[in-house]
Amino acid sequence: MISLESLRERNGRDSLNEDAWPGHPETLNGVSPEWARWCQRWRRTTTLARRTRQNYYYRLLQVGRWLEMTHPTVFNPDQWTRELAAEYVAAVERSTIGQWTHTDQLPHLQIGKPQSPRSKGSLLSVLRSFLLDCQDWNWMQLRFDPRRYLATPRSITSLIRTNPRVIDDDIWAKLLWAGLNLTAKDFYSKIRKLFYPVKMVQAMVVVWLFAGLRSDEIQRLRVGCVRRQRQEMPVQRWH
Repeated sequence: MISLESLRERNGRDSLNEDAWPGHPETLNGVSPEWARWCQRWRRTTTLARRTRQNYYYRLLQVGRWLEMTHPTVFNPDQWTRELAAEYVAAVERSTIGQWTHTDQLPHLQIGKPQSPRSKGSLLSVLRSFLLDCQDWNWMQLRFDPRRYLATPRSITSLIRTNPRVIDDDIWAKLLWAGLNLTAKDFYSKIRKLFYPVKMVQAMVVVWLFAGLRSDEIQRLRVGCVRRQRQEMPVQRWH
């Protein structure tokens, strides 16, 4: 377990402002300096993409503001318990737009309204990842499983819907033409070696174009599940 004293000596109080995200020194307002140091150390260590890392960092500072308002004596990850996790999940479920944020630049008409289910799920997912990373990197030892006690409640996940994007007709026509006219030359001109048979890739492209399935749904298709539709055979529908 990492010592807070050594962490303070290593980073120093002045490093807080220097380590704040460029252009946003106010991001640390309302956050315990100790919690901010943990968040900043995680940010410097994680290998996530910059935009994702930035989003996670802001989410973690929101957690820090919640802690400062409700549990000011809790300021490092190894102080989290099952009871605290359950309380945070309940707080996220009731959270509103503008709550635990550092800025007043949000649209006034939106402030105070319930957060979207996707935002609530993100708050819980970020904290889960943060606590598990801190444990995996041997920075501290948890006394509970975040994957269980910080799981997104079904009342939130059931409200999260996909957000499909409408493809313009001209773009869709190009996709259809490219998919139906796919040949081996299209692959070997871009990569040196194709790891899958060309016939398989062509079949997958046709399934993607006409079945309306997501990539994970295509991966779960069983061999032989596709049947040729004959003119005299009705399509069997599953209910």
